[in-house]
Amino acid sequence: MARNASLTPDEMIEAHAVHWERSKGYLPRVYGGDPELAELDLSASEMTDVSLVSLCDALRGNTAVTALDLSKNYIETDGCHGLASLLETNPPIRRVDLTQNHLTDEGCNSLLQALDANDTLTELLVSPSPLLSKRAAENLAVAVALNSRPAALKAAISAVRMGAVQLLDLSFGGDDFRDLEHQPARKLDCWAAKRVAEVLAKCRSVTELRLRSQQVGDEGAVALAEMLRLNDRIDVLDLFDNAVTDVGAGALAACIDDNNTVTVINVKANCVSQTGVFALERRLLENRQPLFLKKCLRKLADDDPTMVALSLDEHESCRYYDDLSASMLAECLGGNTHLTSLDLSNNAFTDVGVHVLADMLGKNEGIRTLNLSHNRIGGLGAKHLAEALRGNRSVASLVLKDCGLDDRGGEELADAVAQNDSITHLDLSDNWAIKESGATFVRAVQCNCNLKSLDLANTGVSRMTLRTLADSRAIATEPEALRTVVAKLHRGDVGYSTVCLSGRQGEFALSDGSASILSSILRDSYVLTDLDLSNNEITKKGVHLLCEGLTVNRYTLKRLNLSKNVALDYEVARMLCGVLSQHRALSALDLSSNRLLDSGGMVLYDYLKNEENATILRELHVADNRMEPSLERNITALVESHKCLPALKGKLIAFLERRSRLEDDALTIDRLHDAIDPDTPRAVLDHAAAVIALAVDTAPDVKKISFRGNRLGDPGVASLVELFGKNKNLTSLDLSDNHVTDTGVRYIIDLVRAHPHITRVALHGNLYITEEGLNSLQYTLRFNAQSDKLKLLLLQILRNDPSFTTIDCSGFTSGAQVTDFQLAYICEALAKNDYVQTMNLGHNHISLSGVVQLIDTLRTRGNVVSLSLRNNILDGSNVGRAFAEFLAGPYSAELASLDLSHNDVNEAGVRALLEALEHNDTLIELNLSGSCVSDELLDEASRCVKLNRELEVKRLLPRVKEDDPTIVAINLSNRKTSDVTVFSTCAALRTNSHVTHLDLSRNRHVTDASSVNHLSVLLRENVTPLRYLSLAHTSTTTVGAAAVIAALVDNSTLQSLDLTGTSLHPGKPVVDAAESAFEVNTCFLSLILDDTGLTTAEVNRINGKNLNAQPLLRVSLPRLHVDDATLTVLDFSTSGAHDNTTCFLLSEALLFNTALQSLDLSDAAKITDTGVGYLAHMLHQNRALTSLGLRSCSVSDVGAGDLAVALRVNKTLTALDLSNTSVGNPGCRKLVDLLRSDVYGNDALKDLRLAHSSNIREDTMADLSVQLALNNGPIGLKYDLPKIAANAITMLDYADTCFNDQYAAILVTALKGNTSVKSIDLRNCNIQWGGGELIAGYLETNATLTCLRLNNNKIGPAAAMLAKAVTDNCAIITLDLSDNDVNPYDMNRLRHLVDLNQHPKSLKKSVLRSIDRDSTQVSITVSGADDGAEPLSDEGMILLADTLKTDVCAQVVNVSHNALTDDCIMTVCHMLKLNDSITKLDLSHNAIGDSGAEELAAVLNTHTSLTDIDVSYNALTEVGVAMLMQCLVVNFVIKRLNLAENKAVSDGVYAKARLLESLNHKAKPFCALFQSIALGKEMPEVNLAGWVGLGYYDGASLGHIKDAVSLNASVTALDMSFCDVNDSQCQLVADLVEQCPHLKVLRLPNNLFKQSIAPLVRTLCTHESLTVLDLRDNNLGLPGAREIAGMIRTNNSLTELDLSGNPITDTGAKIIVEAVKMNDSLQHIWVEGPTVPKETQLALEFAIDISYKAAQPANP
Repeated sequence: MARNASLTPDEMIEAHAVHWERSKGYLPRVYGGDPELAELDLSASEMTDVSLVSLCDALRGNTAVTALDLSKNYIETDGCHGLASLLETNPPIRRVDLTQNHLTDEGCNSLLQALDANDTLTELLVSPSPLLSKRAAENLAVAVALNSRPAALKAAISAVRMGAVQLLDLSFGGDDFRDLEHQPARKLDCWAAKRVAEVLAKCRSVTELRLRSQQVGDEGAVALAEMLRLNDRIDVLDLFDNAVTDVGAGALAACIDDNNTVTVINVKANCVSQTGVFALERRLLENRQPLFLKKCLRKLADDDPTMVALSLDEHESCRYYDDLSASMLAECLGGNTHLTSLDLSNNAFTDVGVHVLADMLGKNEGIRTLNLSHNRIGGLGAKHLAEALRGNRSVASLVLKDCGLDDRGGEELADAVAQNDSITHLDLSDNWAIKESGATFVRAVQCNCNLKSLDLANTGVSRMTLRTLADSRAIATEPEALRTVVAKLHRGDVGYSTVCLSGRQGEFALSDGSASILSSILRDSYVLTDLDLSNNEITKKGVHLLCEGLTVNRYTLKRLNLSKNVALDYEVARMLCGVLSQHRALSALDLSSNRLLDSGGMVLYDYLKNEENATILRELHVADNRMEPSLERNITALVESHKCLPALKGKLIAFLERRSRLEDDALTIDRLHDAIDPDTPRAVLDHAAAVIALAVDTAPDVKKISFRGNRLGDPGVASLVELFGKNKNLTSLDLSDNHVTDTGVRYIIDLVRAHPHITRVALHGNLYITEEGLNSLQYTLRFNAQSDKLKLLLLQILRNDPSFTTIDCSGFTSGAQVTDFQLAYICEALAKNDYVQTMNLGHNHISLSGVVQLIDTLRTRGNVVSLSLRNNILDGSNVGRAFAEFLAGPYSAELASLDLSHNDVNEAGVRALLEALEHNDTLIELNLSGSCVSDELLDEASRCVKLNRELEVKRLLPRVKEDDPTIVAINLSNRKTSDVTVFSTCAALRTNSHVTHLDLSRNRHVTDASSVNHLSVLLRENVTPLRYLSLAHTSTTTVGAAAVIAALVDNSTLQSLDLTGTSLHPGKPVVDAAESAFEVNTCFLSLILDDTGLTTAEVNRINGKNLNAQPLLRVSLPRLHVDDATLTVLDFSTSGAHDNTTCFLLSEALLFNTALQSLDLSDAAKITDTGVGYLAHMLHQNRALTSLGLRSCSVSDVGAGDLAVALRVNKTLTALDLSNTSVGNPGCRKLVDLLRSDVYGNDALKDLRLAHSSNIREDTMADLSVQLALNNGPIGLKYDLPKIAANAITMLDYADTCFNDQYAAILVTALKGNTSVKSIDLRNCNIQWGGGELIAGYLETNATLTCLRLNNNKIGPAAAMLAKAVTDNCAIITLDLSDNDVNPYDMNRLRHLVDLNQHPKSLKKSVLRSIDRDSTQVSITVSGADDGAEPLSDEGMILLADTLKTDVCAQVVNVSHNALTDDCIMTVCHMLKLNDSITKLDLSHNAIGDSGAEELAAVLNTHTSLTDIDVSYNALTEVGVAMLMQCLVVNFVIKRLNLAENKAVSDGVYAKARLLESLNHKAKPFCALFQSIALGKEMPEVNLAGWVGLGYYDGASLGHIKDAVSLNASVTALDMSFCDVNDSQCQLVADLVEQCPHLKVLRLPNNLFKQSIAPLVRTLCTHESLTVLDLRDNNLGLPGAREIAGMIRTNNSLTELDLSGNPITDTGAKIIVEAVKMNDSLQHIWVEGPTVPKETQLALEFAIDISYKAAQPANP
């Protein structure tokens, strides 16, 4: 407890007394200013705050004391205050020692403030205290250290803190850089730079910092760089001559990524290389550019996939981008693959910048659109672009509008467009200097068929050139295939001599417009020879255009295909015949599948049969043209006859009539050339034969055909075979005495194979047929003559049936022996089969030639597994060599059994087979019994075959022999290994230097006679690094075991020998050999003799000689080497004698051990980092060990590092004990990095102990605990954390895991700042209320998480905090807290809040305020009309309505512009019934229909507070509107009902609604009457007389009267007497009359008309229905009379007019009399009054009688 705390007055007095008693020795000297008292030592003097305050008072006038030692006292806060007040006076004290006191943060802060005014104190010592924070002590140390630095530094820091400077100049020079003792000037170092950086990081006033000629170095430069990352005000940083190297310059360059203001950093006169200066300047150039470009450059350089378009045409910074900007862009775009659009228009780029961009286009393959409009790039810039575009195939659109281009640039661009067909859009408008070069674009358009847009507007190109360009671009509307062909042919591409534009694929269909383009091609092209236009939509118009082109160019096109164009008829045939008569090259024409009909066919036939029209036409196809078959055949025959010489035409026909005869079943056409001309060319005869065959149309019953002596060649034979092959009855063919060669023979062979009944073919006298050809034909004919059984077998093989896998042609089973000839047929069929696996060809007459054929077949079809050639006529060595060559090759992969028994295979053949078996792995059965060889040779062959049964060993031994370093162990345990395998293995090991383990256990075929002897010889030779040998459970006896052990005397590598389960009785030879081996061989460690038959005494005798290993180790090593499954735990901790050698032996034994799981080597001080290195090497390969104990071993950071490296590979070790070792912080940090790493980390290590290890920092141990917790935690959490930090994951799923509060804290910490995670699943975990509070805190600040599942946890009380968090969180829409013991109130509130989050934010805000009874919320608005607001749904409206049922504060509800339908109106109506405080409801701009209107109407009929309702812009029809209008009749409270803009509602209905709405503002009787009128009630007369006296009527209501009466056609009379209607309202009365054509009687007596009623009179002039007008007792005078007289002259409907009681005067009355004379409809008019004389009245009546009677028809 502190000494100065809470002293009572008595204690205070006592303290002062003690103080005076103790201070008698020094206070007088201090007060006296003793000059010898320079250092005042008051340490350990039990000084308190009282003593220190007194001392400070004494020191205020003292100038001698410079050092003050106050350590080891009881100084607290008050003492520090007193010392601070002393230091503020700046005494000469330079050193104060306050260590080992009770200092607090408050006391230190007072000292810190005092040091701002003190510049003498240079040393202030404090020590850690429970009440003193580390930060306070550090701040104090910094403040004191500033006093030992130049005064300029402290002054500058103080000025910056006060924000009083913009230019901070700390350059070296002047007195400000001398210390207190005025020593030579000192420069600022890195420490000073760090202090400056700390204060500037938070400063917003300094814009320029100068540190010239100081010594801040790289460390200071790094600190300044970190400051620049936080400071966005500094523009200039001057580090001239500061010993900065490339490291500091690199840090400054890197900080510019986060700084956008600094533009100048001076590093001249430093140690920065030219590369570093360039890198820094390059980064500064980015800051000198607009900020937008800088941000874009980073994304472009990183190839950001989201950056696909860049536009630099907006200049928010009022700066244009120039050539420097272009250079920076080009540098970043060189390797960019995602940017596709680059807009650089409206800038200051020149040809220099464009040159750089052009070079970039040579490397970039992603940009498709480039806009350089309104830049002065000129012709030279266009040239640079053109050079780039010639090699660039990505740019499709180039815009160069108003770029100052000239003809030179235009020509270059045109040439580039012609060569680059990837350019589709080119804009060169507004370049007036482009003139003559416009012609070059014509060729460009022709060559580039993909160019869709070329803009040359506002250029100097002539109109003619532009028109030519337009014509050339017309092809752009044609299919792409046509555009490509036209471009190539315009270029004269010789590769396009054949063009296919067939529309058969359905991709395009050419029309007549396409034919027009092709016509120009045909006219000009001398390359096109073959044109296919089939399957298109070309009509006769298009063919006419094609014919025009063919007429001009008659020497190029050879083939024309117009098939399947549908609309081609006989006119087309006539046009084509005209072309054929002139064309000199067209030899093939296809018109099939059109509509030529018989008329078109006759046109072609008439043309062809006329010999004068002999053309070079050799092919004409007219099939499928709906013409007669005979006409079609005649046309075909005529075309074929044209192929013959014209002179032969008639002779051929005569020959057919004279010599050709069909007798019975034979057709004979012999010596055709004698009938024509002996000198006729053979080619003509060949074709003539085909013509005759076609004309004869061979009958189906012909069996024999003779075509002898016709000098036919192979073409003629091919034609005959094709035509005669249709005959299925053909048995004989005679082609003797012709000119047939082997080619023709092959045609005949195909015919014979297709007709199995052909048994005779005569080819005598054909001198050009070779013997091979005749043999082939003979072979085919002989096959046709074979037995049906063989043919059936061949058909089964050829059928390729998966169920047919065996061919049994044995002479014993088939009854007939197979010869080489028949085997050839089988082989030929077998070559086409995929399923035959077994072939039995034994007991036949197969010789060597047949075997060769069979082997050739097996090479192509390697699916045969078993082959038997037993007891055939095979002899000599050739058969063996043939099969040896086959077995050694790559084609015998499937053959497993071969039977050559009882054949005469000699010794040479067998040896060839043995050599082949060395390269063959599949043959496991070879039968050579009955051969002429020795038994030894047969045994050797048997051994070779047996080795193939051990295929794995056979494949392994060559790698062992070649010393493969990856093979270090050979495991032959329980493999039925024979002596042969052991012998081969020993031979391979003699050349190997890597195999250390050989396991031959559990092989009873390993015996002393061969295997063990080979092993003993191998060991004695000492040529192999073998360390472990197992002969357990083999047939080894005493003799073999003794031989092997005796061999160890000469061996220096073997360490362990396992003889378990062998028979070693008697054991004396084994014991003697073992004793000798252990005495001589110090490397031999273990001899395992379990279950060998040796006595206990013999075993002990052997173990007594084995002094080379520890007892437990001696027993364990052999078991480890043999992978003993029962040995799973080894504990060596009880014996501390183990050392690095033990580790080495164990590591060797455990390399391939799969049983041991736990190894404890604790408490072995001799085990150092070397031994741990051995164990680490073992862990690289061992995959069984799960626990390793190294507690209290001499392991340091090196060993820990080795283990960390090994554990990056090993993922099975789960527990590692390194407690009480020498592992320090570096080693522990390596293990932490191992656990933290994502790629090569370890997530299997669950338990890592480092207790009582030396010098491990607390933060490192904390990191280790976190990483171990992650390894023991939920699967995936560890790997999700980096993704969370990088915003690269959207869903986290830890359901059904061990996720608890600890992991919740880790996860919440990682999620701070994350914006990508949308869903977290924590179901069925172990989260308590503490974890729930952490999650709640996360939800309070998160705005992206939408789904959180926490069901089946133990959150409980934390639900209240979650509810509070969700109140402010509008993003979460799914929150599951079921099975968490949450009280119902919190659960219901959470559910309600989550439901609200699924709706607009304004809804949630309003509902929550309503629930909280917020009296300030009188208006609730949830409108979708707000910017960015989502519309409210029916579910949201239901939530709001449920809340408003009990809200007595809300008066206005606005839910307009949403998606509300009839589904929610019922809930709204229920709310209105319960809530009588709402006065206004806005439902406009929704989707409410008539059903919702009906619900609303039912509520509005009785609602007493709702005065304003808006349902405009909904889906109401006239039915719904009518129901709502009825409410206005019943409920007079509603003052406004807006029904506008609903569908299918007429204007009249809206008018009624508006009227009813306005009437509700009137008195109830007035309102009720006119509502009835407006709603159409039958009412012939409306009487409003005297309503003004009752207060129901005012003048403004005339409009309502007008509207109501105009809507009801039944109203014919209107009485408005005594209604005070005056002159100003006369227009309303006139409008009423005009809009009510059904009104007949209008009474207006006793109103307030005075002088003029002109509006009413003008209306009556044209009104045709009003018959009675009553204007009595008004105040109408002479002006009114004149107006009425004018009306009377024109009105023809009035019959009664009452003007009595008006002062119209006599003059007025006379005017009316004159007017009546011109009216023939008035019957009565009254003008009685005091101003009208009686005479005038009588005159008026007389005039009426005359006028009316005059108008009546005469009475017959």
